[in-house]
Amino acid sequence: MSRLLQSLFFICFITTLMGTQCYKAAPPPPQQEFHEKVALSPYQKKYNIGDTIWLHYQTNDKTFFDTLSNQRLSTSTLQYLFGAVLYPKYQAPDNPPGGYCTFITSAGAPLPQRTGASATTASFDIDCDAAPKYDVKLGVVLKYTGIYLLQLPGAIPLDACSGQANPYPRANLYFSYNLPDCNKDLYLSIPEDDRKEFPEGITEYGIDIKVSYAFEVN
Repeated sequence: MSRLLQSLFFICFITTLMGTQCYKAAPPPPQQEFHEKVALSPYQKKYNIGDTIWLHYQTNDKTFFDTLSNQRLSTSTLQYLFGAVLYPKYQAPDNPPGGYCTFITSAGAPLPQRTGASATTASFDIDCDAAPKYDVKLGVVLKYTGIYLLQLPGAIPLDACSGQANPYPRANLYFSYNLPDCNKDLYLSIPEDDRKEFPEGITEYGIDIKVSYAFEVN
């Protein structure tokens, strides 16, 4: 075999091998994608300082809705995070002490939270227990005037309970609001220069798919 043919054969072999390895390295797509709805009350555009917005996630059993199979699947052996993020968007104070809000439990106890100039956030574990269903509440006590976005977490990984196997190892959980709309008109009332962001339109998209809720505090 000539040296030229040997070189061509070697290049073809390496290209094929690399393509095969790349193909093998690609993980299989998830077999489940879970989406759940969260209630919000009171549902309105404007609130007062000291008001509390309640997020309530409740099911009839321990299942999640799988959008790929279009059915609810048992999740009794799984644990996951629940929480929210409050973003100041317009005429809010800059990095106030203690955060833009206080996150509380259903009993009114303050939750550990993280805060900075751009957001205040809190989350907690929904652990495995003997309860027959999910019934989770999170309160957001409003502290300052301004226009805000209350955003639900997305792409939440699912972990197995202690001593259990995870039946959906590559699946994620997504939450959205069970609301007719999330006050997009209020967000669009912010002057255009104050709505500039990158990627452009990301906030409007979050409101459209109901993972972000716009409201004003007076």
